Amino acid sequence: MKQELAVPTVAEINQRDSWLAMAIMGLGQALMTFNISALPVSMSGIVTSFSVAPTTVGTVMVVHSLSIAALVMLGAKLGQIFGSRNVFQAMSAVFVVAVMMLRIAPNIFVVLAAQTIAGLAASVVVPSLVVRIANSYKGKQQVQALGLLGGIQALAGMLGFFVAGSLETLASWRVTFAILVPLSLAAVFLGRHLAPVDKLPEVKIDLLGVVLAASAIVLISLGFNNLHRWGVLLAKPTHCSISAVYRPRP
Repeated sequence: MKQELAVPTVAEINQRDSWLAMAIMGLGQALMTFNISALPVSMSGIVTSFSVAPTTVGTVMVVHSLSIAALVMLGAKLGQIFGSRNVFQAMSAVFVVAVMMLRIAPNIFVVLAAQTIAGLAASVVVPSLVVRIANSYKGKQQVQALGLLGGIQALAGMLGFFVAGSLETLASWRVTFAILVPLSLAAVFLGRHLAPVDKLPEVKIDLLGVVLAASAIVLISLGFNNLHRWGVLLAKPTHCSISAVYRPRP
């Protein structure tokens, strides 16, 4: 017996729903992209503030990206288990904590921790956005929403470079991340206007697999990123000590 595929009707293809959900999701995507785009532009200010090497700030950016790469599959499953609206609000709140930590960071280690937390939030939020679009829009509007999501990511990346560069010149690199605090809070509160998506509590998480996969990604990437400082086969103690990462002000 052949299984017939459901063919959308003309009414479903041309259905138009409110763009409010897209605006909220776009805000979440913009915040995550703006944060990581602003970091390399703020490098000189961070280097000056904490008296660290530029490569240390580069490691912060790598750790942020690694957090996303290592945990994105886990983030997708969390969205299925707890509902994409709930994880959107929760991770937006986590992102608020991360940008507040960046605003008041007393040393480079707090910056590193903050970007790790921001990466964790992004690894959960980003997969949930596609699910939200699939459940919020149909037909042509769904295609438009997906295109808008990609456009918002590109626009936020460009604004991250421009705004961070301007604010670092006129004020401080900390101001760049301070402006993300109220916007992140807005994402938390606006998230309740998103329509709920059915939870899938039967989805299981392989914790051992998550730990092994995340550890492998982190260790391999960090190793290659610091290959020139740590050496190929044997570590160089003078290059991988804490003093090489953090040098106090004289």
